[in-house]
Amino acid sequence: MTTIRPGDLALLKLREAGLTYAQIAERCNLSRNSVRGRINRAKRAASADSVPIGNIAEAPRQRPEADEHRYKELTARLSKLPRLARILICSDQHMPDHDARAIRLSVKLAGLVQPDMIVLNGDTFDFPQISRFPMHHTSKRTDVFRAVRGAYHGYIHDLCSAAPSAAIIHLDGNHNARLGSYLAEHTDFQETLLDEYRALVRAGNRVLYLGEVQELELPGLLIQHGTRYGKNAAAHALEDLGGNFPMVQGHTHRPASIYKKVKGRTPAGYQVVMSAVGGCLCNIPPAYTAHKTRQGAHQLQGVVIAHVDMKRGALTNLQNVVFHARADGGLLAVIGNDVVEVSAR
Repeated sequence: MTTIRPGDLALLKLREAGLTYAQIAERCNLSRNSVRGRINRAKRAASADSVPIGNIAEAPRQRPEADEHRYKELTARLSKLPRLARILICSDQHMPDHDARAIRLSVKLAGLVQPDMIVLNGDTFDFPQISRFPMHHTSKRTDVFRAVRGAYHGYIHDLCSAAPSAAIIHLDGNHNARLGSYLAEHTDFQETLLDEYRALVRAGNRVLYLGEVQELELPGLLIQHGTRYGKNAAAHALEDLGGNFPMVQGHTHRPASIYKKVKGRTPAGYQVVMSAVGGCLCNIPPAYTAHKTRQGAHQLQGVVIAHVDMKRGALTNLQNVVFHARADGGLLAVIGNDVVEVSAR
């Protein structure tokens, strides 16, 4: 389920009341582009959920109680850290169409960074068997959960071994949501399959599953799978939030970063707000675009490392870590003076 942010819902209601984008922007002290983007996002979420607009605010969030409790404990603990919280954000694995090299490199980076939190930021699974789009001939027709279980659980095991103190949180993405669309049309075993999916994601309670949500709002940082696409995705995503809140998204497979100076309660009178789009951990081009021309031309693999002041929610620094190809077919990433590498196999 996609949940509309209350601010977006308020803008949408103003639009439905007959106000123009310019009038809404003036009333809410936002740019017209931001107003238009947030209203469009609210419309997409409402359409995806098939919930009447008037009931969006009351629509229940599907967050299992046990994981919600663990998540609250986690954020409370990180807010008491005497240092910045370290968060590793890994997007778009698209299992079983993942790149084993990129997966292994993300694990080695987790071992180097030792994050407090690892966020699997959507499209962890591809589910091509139940997509409304035709499968590419390279995709195997098999049980959708069996196709990803081994690789995913192995990935979680390796992350836990590399960074034993990190909490792992799973977010859904538009490809994960293929399961929800499928179950909407095949209701006979809906609850059974949803239970199986939750068990798959949790990987023996090593991963926090917060429900069918695609964003996570932390003090000082919004992490979302995202809907923006193209080379300006980082800038447009920041505009969607009014240009004054740090954020990370995935989805586009095209790493990008943008910085903006906004008024802030600091001695200098301003603070720097950053927006980043992370790379992917899947094959390039992914199988779902393999039949199209040059779809992988601008796609890159990588992760995002965030340092967040969760106590004050004011300072957030984002580092896009791009994976580079080695001559022997392996991959490498550079963080400061550290070069982390994996072989082709």
